[in-house]
Amino acid sequence: MVNRYRFVGFGLLVCFGISLLSGCDIWDKMMGKKEEQPEVKRPAVSVETMRPLRREVVDYEEFTGDTNAVNDVTIQAQVSGILTKCDFAEGAFVKKGDVLFEIEPEVYQAALDTAIGNLESAKGELAVLKAREPQLRIERDRNAKLVQANAVSESDYDEAKAAHDECLAKIAKAEADILKATAEAQQASINLKYTKILSPIDGYITRKLVTEGNLIQDHKTELAQIVSHDPIYVHFYVDETTFLKLIENAKNQVAAGESPEELRIEFRLTNEKSWTDGAGNPLHAGTVRYADPQMDESSGTVLLRATCPNPPVVGGRLSQIIPGMMVHIRIPVTGRYSALLVPEEAFGTEQGTRILYVKDTEGKARVRRPELGPLQEDNMRVVRNGVEADDEVIVSGLLRLRPNIEVEAQETTLEKLRQGM
Repeated sequence: MVNRYRFVGFGLLVCFGISLLSGCDIWDKMMGKKEEQPEVKRPAVSVETMRPLRREVVDYEEFTGDTNAVNDVTIQAQVSGILTKCDFAEGAFVKKGDVLFEIEPEVYQAALDTAIGNLESAKGELAVLKAREPQLRIERDRNAKLVQANAVSESDYDEAKAAHDECLAKIAKAEADILKATAEAQQASINLKYTKILSPIDGYITRKLVTEGNLIQDHKTELAQIVSHDPIYVHFYVDETTFLKLIENAKNQVAAGESPEELRIEFRLTNEKSWTDGAGNPLHAGTVRYADPQMDESSGTVLLRATCPNPPVVGGRLSQIIPGMMVHIRIPVTGRYSALLVPEEAFGTEQGTRILYVKDTEGKARVRRPELGPLQEDNMRVVRNGVEADDEVIVSGLLRLRPNIEVEAQETTLEKLRQGM
């Protein structure tokens, strides 16, 4: 009886195991086990590629600076008096020698006339004295002989000698008076010239700082200011590293048997976005002709000054650049060299590093981390290494790219790339 129950129990156990095995799928589903899904192949990303461009470039360093007048003169009177005339248009261009102001010339003309009269009077008196001197000298000498012969008294000789000595003293005084009167006449003549204030330079004159009718103090009252525009100075500071690059570039030119070129700068104004015009010529340029002989230790910079042409452009009356403007400057720190360039829009960023995607031979996007050079004016970036001339650089569709993703590439040109943006 017991054996029969054991047999039945064993049969039930086998049946339960079979049913358990057959219900694995149900159990897996109950336990949340996921079914293995077949791998889904991602579609290739459509991109555009272009090969790096090779051309000659120059490396520049950029700075900011300001413009200054080559000549800057403050007009002050050299004589005192009432300002009687202002003979110029405010803001106009004046030439050297133009009459700008006048200070009561009649007063100084009268002073000159008086000085000339005193001079002529002193000359007349000297002429009279010189005419008398020979006669008095003869009388003195005659009495000297007569006194030895006891023909005249000692007192007669003394009177004759005193008269001659007095004449000589008056002659000396008259000559001194003439020198003094001559100096006074010369000063009066100079003062009369100073009543007409002339422009000392060519340049543009400011507004009148004093108007007619005011009392002018010599060497104190400022009347106006004149500044020159053409040429104009551009001052800027370069750091020590850049300064050493400039010296190194000059040394390389000498080592190559070349004469070091003058250091040329290019600059643009705050409203100008490009460095060059449509033909590739600099908008503004100049030559560095002065460098401070020592470095500023507090800032580690050296002051450079460039001289730049600045002809009038506004109806021939005013130059585009005036003193006191801020300008953006770039200076070459290398000679021309051949380089590979990639459009700036082809670069992405990964953890703060600039990267490029390049299509490999398997049609996949590969990441490159190249060493970058300066950005060129046409928004092309110099790539020093990490990219070869025959690489297919991906220049569009960057947001959809991931490393090693398959791409479907179509080659483009820089012109088409820029037109499509």
